[in-house]
Amino acid sequence: MRRRVALFAALALIALVGVRAAQADRMALWRIVHDQCAPAAANGAQLPPPCLDVEQRAAAIKDLHGVAQVLVIPTERITGIEDPRLLAADAPEIFAAAWRERILLRKYLPDAPQGEGLALAVNSAEERSQDQLHVHVDCLKPEVARQLSGFMADAGWKPMGAALAGHTYFARAVPDLANPFRLLAELPGAADGMGEWTLAAVAQGDHFVLLAGRHGGPGGGHSEDIQDNACALAG
Repeated sequence: MRRRVALFAALALIALVGVRAAQADRMALWRIVHDQCAPAAANGAQLPPPCLDVEQRAAAIKDLHGVAQVLVIPTERITGIEDPRLLAADAPEIFAAAWRERILLRKYLPDAPQGEGLALAVNSAEERSQDQLHVHVDCLKPEVARQLSGFMADAGWKPMGAALAGHTYFARAVPDLANPFRLLAELPGAADGMGEWTLAAVAQGDHFVLLAGRHGGPGGGHSEDIQDNACALAG
């Protein structure tokens, strides 16, 4: 009996070490995209899990968290929101790619929102767990969706009066998602410290609303907080 208990304890310790090692691997997403998704797509082979799609310069995978959450990741090496390549003229339009891939949520949740009620989010360098840029594609929290339903954003950055999921943001309306990172850099002080910022996009009628917050400030640096991994909006 003692040997059996000792064996179970050893196995539990090994499992715990393995989980911690996986959590500490800040390049896990890059290896999935670079070593699995992109090569399979290039060879015309079936995509291995967790790869869902590869299009142009981005890959989509199923996130470990959430009922339907999908991550959209550049197929080139881009560390995160602070990477200067995101401000270049030829930067991958990763937010636009993430919006196109929103249909993948319905693979797991048939009633997942496809317009209003959906959010795209990139966390700050200080609040992320991976060092490869990735956009979280998931549902809005119902209370955030209600707040934004009556919100009218301007064409330029303006502070929001009310907090969303405990954080306040700067907001602006945009007609498309070509490159929100360049628009973020227009905020005072943002260009010199992009890694401190978090950026989200939500659909509103015929346009989008960008939400930007700063780590250590009212925005918290973690716009993923406005998302609902259980997707209550889908019922």
